Amino acid sequence: MEAEAKLAEAEAKVAEAEAKAAEAEAKAAEVDAKGTQVGSGSTTEEAEALRGKLAAAEEASEKMRKAASHWKAQHGKLKEQLDAALAAAPADTTETSTNTAETSTSTAETSTTTAELEAAKASLEAELLVVRARVAALEIESQAALEAKAAAVSEAREAAAAEAREAAASETRVATEAAAASAAEAEEFRGKLAAAEEAADKMRKAASQWKA
Repeated sequence: MEAEAKLAEAEAKVAEAEAKAAEAEAKAAEVDAKGTQVGSGSTTEEAEALRGKLAAAEEASEKMRKAASHWKAQHGKLKEQLDAALAAAPADTTETSTNTAETSTSTAETSTTTAELEAAKASLEAELLVVRARVAALEIESQAALEAKAAAVSEAREAAAAEAREAAASETRVATEAAAASAAEAEEFRGKLAAAEEAADKMRKAASQWKA
């Protein structure tokens, strides 16, 4: 019964390892998508390093999944042997002891493999943490670059608007000065014309007087 309990526990751990492997693969795909989006604002070396990390994580996930599948099959065989041993009545003590020893050995191997799977899972999770941290850093760098670019564009637009306002004010001043100069010239011309007409009138009157 103790061997059966250990077997059940080992099978549960393998199932958990399989689930973790699937989850890790999904996270790796998600991180890969994020890395692709952020990569446009990052250097080629950083993007290449990120892809290397993702490839390593996916490879570790695949190895864990294969190991879990292999040992799941071994667990099935072990369970069949254990069920057969429990169902059959032992003919003698020696055979029973031998079967018990074989079962204990298989259980020990299963425990060792489960520990290896746990270690592989921990290694994969650590790799994914590193990748996620790098992606987060790249996202921050990209956001900072976008904000700096937006600030530069806004500053350039403001400078262009200021230049346009200055040009409009200058044109207004020139037009005002030109209008004032034209008005002064017109007034001066009218004054000269009035003086000439007055002089001509005086001359006509004088000529008429001397003619009489």
